[in-house]
Amino acid sequence: MGVWRWLISFFILSSSLFALEKVSLQLKWHHQFQFAGYYAALEKGFYREEGLDVELKDRDLAQNNVEQVLQGKSHYGIADSVLFLYQARKEPIMIIAPIFQHSPNVLLTLKSSGIDSPYKLIGKRVAFYPNDADGLPILAMMHETGVLKKGFKRVNADFDFKEFINKKVDAHHGYITNEPYALLQKGVETNIINPQHFGVDLYGDIFFTSQNEFQKHPARVAAMKRATIRGWEYALSHQEEIIQLIKTKYAPEKTLDQLRYEAKGIESVISASTIPIGTLDYGRLEYTQNLLSRHGLINAKISLDKCIYKDAINNQLDLTPQERAWLKEHPIIRTAIDTSWAPFEYLDEKGSYQGLAADYLTLISQKLGVRFEPHTKGVWNDAVKLMEQHQLDMYPCAVKTPQREMYATFTHPYLNFRMVILTDENVGYLNGMNDLKNKTVAVARGYISEEILKRNYPSIKRVLVSTVAEGLDAVATGKAFAFIDNTAAISYAIKKEGYSNLKISGEIPYNSELSIGIRNDWPIFAGIMEKALLSITPEEREAIYNRHIHIEYTQQMSWERILKVVAPLGFIVALLLYYTRKLRTINRALHTAIDSLHTTQEELKILSTTDPLTALSNRYWLDETLKQAIQNASRYERALSVIIIDLDFFKGVNDTYGHHTGDAVLKAVATIFRQNCRSSDTVGRWGGEEFLIICPETDVSEAAILAEKLRTTLESKTIFDSYVQTASFGVCAYTKDDTPETLIIHADEALYASKSAGRNCVSVS
Repeated sequence: MGVWRWLISFFILSSSLFALEKVSLQLKWHHQFQFAGYYAALEKGFYREEGLDVELKDRDLAQNNVEQVLQGKSHYGIADSVLFLYQARKEPIMIIAPIFQHSPNVLLTLKSSGIDSPYKLIGKRVAFYPNDADGLPILAMMHETGVLKKGFKRVNADFDFKEFINKKVDAHHGYITNEPYALLQKGVETNIINPQHFGVDLYGDIFFTSQNEFQKHPARVAAMKRATIRGWEYALSHQEEIIQLIKTKYAPEKTLDQLRYEAKGIESVISASTIPIGTLDYGRLEYTQNLLSRHGLINAKISLDKCIYKDAINNQLDLTPQERAWLKEHPIIRTAIDTSWAPFEYLDEKGSYQGLAADYLTLISQKLGVRFEPHTKGVWNDAVKLMEQHQLDMYPCAVKTPQREMYATFTHPYLNFRMVILTDENVGYLNGMNDLKNKTVAVARGYISEEILKRNYPSIKRVLVSTVAEGLDAVATGKAFAFIDNTAAISYAIKKEGYSNLKISGEIPYNSELSIGIRNDWPIFAGIMEKALLSITPEEREAIYNRHIHIEYTQQMSWERILKVVAPLGFIVALLLYYTRKLRTINRALHTAIDSLHTTQEELKILSTTDPLTALSNRYWLDETLKQAIQNASRYERALSVIIIDLDFFKGVNDTYGHHTGDAVLKAVATIFRQNCRSSDTVGRWGGEEFLIICPETDVSEAAILAEKLRTTLESKTIFDSYVQTASFGVCAYTKDDTPETLIIHADEALYASKSAGRNCVSVS
């Protein structure tokens, strides 16, 4: 009997010792896939593993869900960028992590109404949220477009959309992930007015708590964040399982098709394939703050350091227990460096590792507690071979190529520079690679420039050099007509070596996008390095950049270089006597040359990517953008659509009014397209009177909506006198077997269908 009594006492004591902490999480809305990550964290035991017993509270629309957290009625909550308004009012809000990188908040109008932009809402009836805890992106859009100032009639929303369907309100708030589908199921077609299309791109759902919770329970806040992000990662990779769970346990009134539609939309606004879940960008916070301040929505500076949660562990890095354990087991990371590629990485006179990449590694080393050990023996090609064999662990600074991806995993690019053509100063402007035909071009062995020429321009004769300095010397001495590398490396070398007779004469259609590459049998470390890069603040990045790129131009001229230029030995004494005066002259020339170089680079960038008449992207830039968009869509299994547009009967404009008027029409049409497309879209002139729009992260139905919006907007504009220009539109979505050529062919087929249907319409392939 005594043993049993002891066992009972033991279990009672154990249960009290290991009791889970009870916490509550206030949802932003009713149960749906919008909160899939929280359901997954609860049902899969992620909260329990962190010692938490979490209650998920359904939304009471009569209550302000932000105030519920501030008043202590719930420990945690979910809201959108309205949290910045509370912080500006000095409310004790602590933002833990943005879950949605983009807000799904939109306004809906009936297709039949013709209201397809916020500008048409002036004086109209808009069903809006009943309190200020919702809908900030819509409110900001109204400010941004001037509609709020001119006025609209704000009415309370009925949430079942009956007033909207019966045309008693002109526009209704909604989520792009929900209401368009639900209304379409009822036979109601809608226009979608998305704030992102009008320059307002704010965070969507944000996980937050109160300052009181953070101050009293910092470990619990960290645990909630870890488990929540695990939940979202699980939910996105097991969507059908979580959909069935929501249908069975949380929202039985929803159909499976409705939940699947919502899941697809939520996945898009989270953008987890390109940005780790919970990533918070300080530059974007500044953008949000400035936007809200500009429109009078906030009138006080927000102290981002005090109201944004930062993890105490690993210098603000939210590392998992597995990641921390891995770092302890691998305290030294052997890096494959280029010993002579300034300003990116090089060895100084003392043999110390220096450069942009070295400074980034110093910061990351402090955050992770590991030591990066550079391999300083041999040349770049030797380091590459050791990386291929996994005898070295990481590239601190390298371009991702198909060959390197066979043995390494790459982070997102953290440095990006244009590839340019260096020539003698007497060479005129070079309009790309065609002007290098039958020329001898120097490239550094093993660099991306060599691979570009070898793969895409085999007819160009290559001269291989070991370093950038050797490439400059090859051009200066006439061994090569040109040298190709990125702007930073070439500019640095010109200044350091003192060449005054060389210049950048053109660009090639490639960028030097530099990433960190990790041996592909270390996937956990690849994730750690991605987090480390994202944790580096804009101020830290700018300081590194300024240390190496914005260098002073008062460096001493190389006497070796001067002696090469001033060949006759008798002038050496005279040169020494007039050294000071000559040095001033040279420095002035250098300043002038560098200023000219910067101006030329900007001009080259504009010339190489922009159509001179319409100021839209030109055919070359559209080709390159479409190739990259298809690569991204294929790799990350993302949606992609294109819209091809042909102006109706445009030949008659030139024949009747002359080409000058035709050019004016093209400019006016280009302005309309540019103003009514999203910032993420690439709008360009395909040729003649044809235009092309590349729409990433956009399915065919969304692209068709955009095309119809452009069609009706164009049709409503008077270009000159009483002349109205219309256009025919062809819309096509990317499929996994498409190439840029086949995608355009299918879009052309849709365009032909529009022309066959009488023009001034939209057809979908």
